[in-house]
Amino acid sequence: MQKMIEQLKFDGKRLIFRNYGFVFFSLLMPTAFYILFTQINRVQIKTFSAEYMGSMMVYSILITAIMGVGNFMERDRNQGLITLLKITNRNLNHYYISICFWSLMMNIFTIVILGTTAILINHVDLSTMQWITILGLVWLGQIPLLLLGIAISHVKRQETLTILGNLITFPVAILSGLWWPIQILPQWVQNIGNKLPTYFLNDMISSTVNNAKINWNDVQGLGVWIVMCLGFLADYIWAAEKPEWQKVSVPLEILITGIFTIFNFNFYMMVFTAWQVAFLIVGRPKKYVMAFLGAHYTILIIGLVEVIELFPTQITTNTSGGIFGDIMDLAFPIISPIMSYAFAVSIRYRRKMRQDNRRLETIVRRGERERIARDLHDTLGQSFSMITVKTELAKKLLEKGSDQVGRELEDIATTSRANLQLVRQIVNDLHQQSLSEALFIQSKNLTDANIFMMTEGENEAINWPTEVQNEFAAVIIEAITNIIRHAQARTVQIRFMHAEGRYRIEVQDDGHAQTFIRQGSNGISGMQARVRAKHGEFDIQQNKIGTQVSFNLPEE
Repeated sequence: MQKMIEQLKFDGKRLIFRNYGFVFFSLLMPTAFYILFTQINRVQIKTFSAEYMGSMMVYSILITAIMGVGNFMERDRNQGLITLLKITNRNLNHYYISICFWSLMMNIFTIVILGTTAILINHVDLSTMQWITILGLVWLGQIPLLLLGIAISHVKRQETLTILGNLITFPVAILSGLWWPIQILPQWVQNIGNKLPTYFLNDMISSTVNNAKINWNDVQGLGVWIVMCLGFLADYIWAAEKPEWQKVSVPLEILITGIFTIFNFNFYMMVFTAWQVAFLIVGRPKKYVMAFLGAHYTILIIGLVEVIELFPTQITTNTSGGIFGDIMDLAFPIISPIMSYAFAVSIRYRRKMRQDNRRLETIVRRGERERIARDLHDTLGQSFSMITVKTELAKKLLEKGSDQVGRELEDIATTSRANLQLVRQIVNDLHQQSLSEALFIQSKNLTDANIFMMTEGENEAINWPTEVQNEFAAVIIEAITNIIRHAQARTVQIRFMHAEGRYRIEVQDDGHAQTFIRQGSNGISGMQARVRAKHGEFDIQQNKIGTQVSFNLPEE
């Protein structure tokens, strides 16, 4: 219980008191919209102001869940907080419970701020029971949105998460009638919007503020969303965290999205899948890309055909631009898979270019080190050698002289020999191969073999001790050579870690090597011998992804 309280305190400070994005986007912006639109519509102030207060509450909840919680958890994951909680034996359930609890508290703040504004400016008058009902509806209605926010937090890159969040938040707000009445939209668009969870929640709050009975269809619709989002979230995380199961989890995710689209006319769930799957299949053979695009557009076409059959007049005659205007309403689901795949390819190559640039910078710095090594060897090395020769000669000439002179000269000779040995050691260290050099060369070799290399923790690893880098570089070269020759892999991921007094590297491929021992080959035995000679540990094993080679060395 004590750890749960500590987690709540820790997350409360970060989510509430230090989260300026929440204050602006989830509190100030909906409040400003509320004041602006209710003052414009003064004619309908008695009915409109209370209903629009509910709409802005739902809009705030939407932003908090998708843009707020999603970004917050993604940042925790990428900055290593989740990993830290795991290695320190913290209960991850405490973390998720804490996030959900503070999300509810953030929504309560929203109710308080918007409610106070509505009372003071527009004189909205609701009973205590109505406010309690609104609070309960907000708690219930935030569940599917919070689940979607947790799902998109598993997107690997901040840029992708921001784009995905914007593609979901603002169109959903428009389609479900949060910004302006849904009745002004084309009928077939209304039939998409009124199946969104934000619409169900908004309609229930609207019924509450008008003292009307809550529509049972809204309750059922929200319940279906909660159940479906739980399944979608589980599969979404499964696909992101368990690459070895993606042949099962990705088709299942597309199937769940298809159910949403075909039976619920919810085309926007396809945006989630489009952006995640595109990043999962980038780098794989083109047949996977074509299969995904085929499935996505097949589901989209089936859903559109159903809409056209059900609402033929609305799809062809409406004031917003006819059929062209309706198609533009579905622009995001239509272009998302192509745009996300292009974005994923762009990120892939930009990441490779950044890595190559960093390695080149390291090699340039190494060139300067090489120059220093030559200077040391050509100047100090020769100088020390000359000192040694001269002092030895002086010692012989002074053998008949003072004993004190002999001892002093002996000290000079000893010191110069030690300095010469030190210079040789420095020069030898400077000539050792760095990790950046090895990775730069092997990256080119892997590219020639049509294998994509990803690294994790490389920026920290290039600052490891020179001797450690030299040993690891040789093992990495041998491991990658084996992958190119025998693994039939598409991707290689190299992780660099430093913990518990050891430097550790894992080389994971997604190939199909059947055996580690080959007649006439001593590559693996050579790697083992090299690592163990430095009191390190070496291991190679097959897993569900492919082959993993891991090795570590102790700190000096």
